[in-house]
Amino acid sequence: PFPSSQRPRILVQLSPHDSLMLSQPVSSPLPLSGGRFSTLLQNLGPENAVTLLVFAVTEHKILVHSLRPAVLTSVAEALVSMIFPFHWPCPY
Repeated sequence: PFPSSQRPRILVQLSPHDSLMLSQPVSSPLPLSGGRFSTLLQNLGPENAVTLLVFAVTEHKILVHSLRPAVLTSVAEALVSMIFPFHWPCPY
């Protein structure tokens, strides 16, 4: 059984003395992101991060390059989070 809107909490009895409560996560008006701002700041620095934000908001062309794919994805996701509620229609 999984939590649903009709049953937001489910109590599973594991043993006579142990039980497990399953519930839906608290909904947030902000979308969840895989990006980390710390990774963005560590790799770009504050000045370049602000420049990247300005370019994204003013719809300039942006090319993000990295030899480390995990860093590239995290920086791109952090950028997408920074411009919320706007949308960056760019695949990476």
